[in-house]
Amino acid sequence: MGLALAHSPILLVLAFIINQLVTALSQKGHHLVVLTGKPNYPEGEVYPGYQKYGVQHGMMGDIQVIRVPLRPRKSANAIALILNYLSLIGQV
Repeated sequence: MGLALAHSPILLVLAFIINQLVTALSQKGHHLVVLTGKPNYPEGEVYPGYQKYGVQHGMMGDIQVIRVPLRPRKSANAIALILNYLSLIGQV
C-alpha cells in the first residue's frame, strides 16, 4: 500500500510523477492500493463528482484508489499546507 499526497485528477507535476510510477508498477505485476485525499486544489473546494464527506473507493485501471476526506488547503499559507498534509496522514 502506498501513500500519495497528490493523485489524479489534480494537475500538478507531483501528481503526474506519482501517476506514472503507480501505472509502471502496476504494469510490472505489482498489486497497488493508493490512499489519497479528495481533490480540492487550488480552490480549496472538493471537485464536482466527489463527495465532501466519507470514504470513496474507485479504480484507475487495475489500481484501487481510496479517497478520504481531508482538510482543504485554501491558501498558499505554509500552516494551511501542513494542516492539509497532516489531515491525510491522520487517516492512515
